[in-house]
Amino acid sequence: MWLALAASVSGSVWVLLTQEVAVPQTGVVSAVAHAGAAGRAAARSAQPLPARWDVPMLEAARRNPFGGDAPALPTPAAAPTPPPKLVVPQQPVIVAAAAPPAPIAAPFGYRYVGRMVDPTGQRVLYVARGDAVVTVQAGTQLTDGYVVDTVSEAAIEFVHTTTQQRHTIAIPPDASATASATSTR
Repeated sequence: MWLALAASVSGSVWVLLTQEVAVPQTGVVSAVAHAGAAGRAAARSAQPLPARWDVPMLEAARRNPFGGDAPALPTPAAAPTPPPKLVVPQQPVIVAAAAPPAPIAAPFGYRYVGRMVDPTGQRVLYVARGDAVVTVQAGTQLTDGYVVDTVSEAAIEFVHTTTQQRHTIAIPPDASATASATSTR
């Protein structure tokens, strides 16, 4: 492996040292200069480029090179004057104002959370909407327009004050009452 590496390095050095480096005298490098001995002679005799071209090298374009040939735009002609319009008086149209849309109740999102009996012996019910838990009894006014209409052993009924929509939440049976009823049988 070292032998192959040494041979590769020495071959590269030999090629670099034996090549002729042709530097053109005018500073112009052309494709012919790289074509061999004839090209080197031509590069030495090349004249420098002029600083400014006196004649344009290209003629004017006959068509748009970036798109299709667009048809010539028509010249605007004088538009004929339209005949005068007859104005006929009409009866005014009376449009009745549309009735405002019926109010829409806020979405009902309450759920039953639980119940307890307070120290005075009164039953307290808890409902929640989102993360907010609220104690309710008959007549409780909630913030989104709902009012607790009735409270029974089996359900809580809510009514929306503006739309009169009713919603009912079922109250599950009391586990302790069910357990005591089954144990006495």
